[in-house]
Amino acid sequence: MKFFTDMGRFFGKNRGGEPAWPASESGEPAAPAFLTHVDGGTLDIELALSLLRAYGIPAFTQYPRDGVIGKVIAGSPGAGADIFVPEPLLGDAQDILSAEAEDGDGGDGGN
Repeated sequence: MKFFTDMGRFFGKNRGGEPAWPASESGEPAAPAFLTHVDGGTLDIELALSLLRAYGIPAFTQYPRDGVIGKVIAGSPGAGADIFVPEPLLGDAQDILSAEAEDGDGGDGGN
């Protein structure tokens, strides 16, 4: 659990527009919660992270199968990544990633 506490302190610092990691009721950084595993390459992972961050939800990734070294050597994580978010924001994050895309033109497909 110390690892996650240290990670929470790291993400508690607002770095270049990154949403700050929230604190729990005790004042400690909120525990991270597993959100999802994203298969695919860097683009798929960054798309999910950007969507979460656009709604003010901080997130971080772990590469469970090939580790960070796989990403460094190959340039892209071949086995995807796990995404973690603060536990209090897990429900919101699930809703955001599972939402259907809406058309910007009113839903008629441009007709």
